[in-house]
Amino acid sequence: MNDDLLPTLSEREREILIKLATGMSNKEIAAQLHISPNTVKVHLRNIFSKIGVTSRTEAAMFAVRTGLLQVTPANFSDEKNGDLPAEQVSDDEADISASGLPVDNPPVAYRSTRWMIRLVTIISLLIVMFASGWLWAQNTLPMPTPSPVPTISPWQIYPPMPLARSQLAAVSYARQIYAIGGQTVSGITGQVTRFDPVQQVWETLAAKPLPVAEVQAAVLGGRIYVPGGRTEEGISRVLEVYNPDTDQWERRADLPTPRSAYGLIAFEGELILIGGWDGARYVADILAYDPETNRWRVAGALPSARGRLGATVAGGEIYVIGGTDDQRVFADTLMLRWGDTIEWKTLTPLPVPQFNLTLANVGEAIFAVGGASADEAQSGDIWQYLPQQDRWDKLTTTSSLIVPSKLGVVGSGSNLWLIGGENEQPTASVTAYQVFFTLFIPVVK
Repeated sequence: MNDDLLPTLSEREREILIKLATGMSNKEIAAQLHISPNTVKVHLRNIFSKIGVTSRTEAAMFAVRTGLLQVTPANFSDEKNGDLPAEQVSDDEADISASGLPVDNPPVAYRSTRWMIRLVTIISLLIVMFASGWLWAQNTLPMPTPSPVPTISPWQIYPPMPLARSQLAAVSYARQIYAIGGQTVSGITGQVTRFDPVQQVWETLAAKPLPVAEVQAAVLGGRIYVPGGRTEEGISRVLEVYNPDTDQWERRADLPTPRSAYGLIAFEGELILIGGWDGARYVADILAYDPETNRWRVAGALPSARGRLGATVAGGEIYVIGGTDDQRVFADTLMLRWGDTIEWKTLTPLPVPQFNLTLANVGEAIFAVGGASADEAQSGDIWQYLPQQDRWDKLTTTSSLIVPSKLGVVGSGSNLWLIGGENEQPTASVTAYQVFFTLFIPVVK
């Protein structure tokens, strides 16, 4: 070997020679330099020829002796900078010397150092494993922190109605939601739309012949009944009935007196209209309609006149909640015992007096939504009443949810649906609150 031959090597050849001298295999050199192993072999043939060596050991000694490789502990560490693990070069990958003979393995000094480092590493790992096992047995290792369980919001936003409106009637029939009439930015509408919660699609149906607002709807015998309401001309007495199967409306017997802002339920085969506004004042009358005879009758009265109240049926009982008589706002929770004579039972009142309430029940729970306080300020609260416990609770909503006033509310399946309403202007929003969650537990056989 002639030490004066170093200047004959190119920069790339010097780079490869340095990596060879540190114990790298052809694959590792190729990976670090982003070239192929065959290219490395070609460079090594040229290097061996230029410096007059026939083995990797001689080439490494040449690099050290000429100062091309500075010998430090770092040069002989077992850490690899390449992407590939250290390995012995197989026969078919062996480097070929200038004479065509296989090139031998890395320098003996380097291999001895590498095996010593590996031995020390193995012993260190055994010590760590033993210590870890002892600590575990002594219960001194901290328990792993469980991953937080992801929360699923019960609130979901659905496609909006085709038309923004408030003071509308909303009802559920055959697992679909009907939105009828209401107040829009341009006036009172008779639009009727149906929402399929599964397909999440709104469909426009035959419009109600008489456009109305401040109105309610109830399902009785497969028909949707919409009595009275406020029209552009005043308060209506008209009862119109919609047939979902034929998409047609028909007019039935008029109310005895005009009525809007009432409570409405279907109960024991009759349509029951509670309180409301007759165009001049709030009234206490309770009217019952028999679809078989197509007649209305006065069935009783509220404890006092009121309108803009909520009414619903839960657990076979009629509930009337909140309302106003223009002088005060009520917090009453009243249960109506229906029969030949009407009896009222006073229950735990709403925590806050409210009017413009819309009620719906999901299961045995009653939800009061969209109310306003005595100063007509919209509360934005949703209250849940549990009849068996006679208790009110405030429902937690998301920070981004603004509960409208004068909206339609429907209980369908396990969901409470909030349809339209008013936030300064009529809205088309549709939001659902999942009251009950279904838990599926896999069965292992």
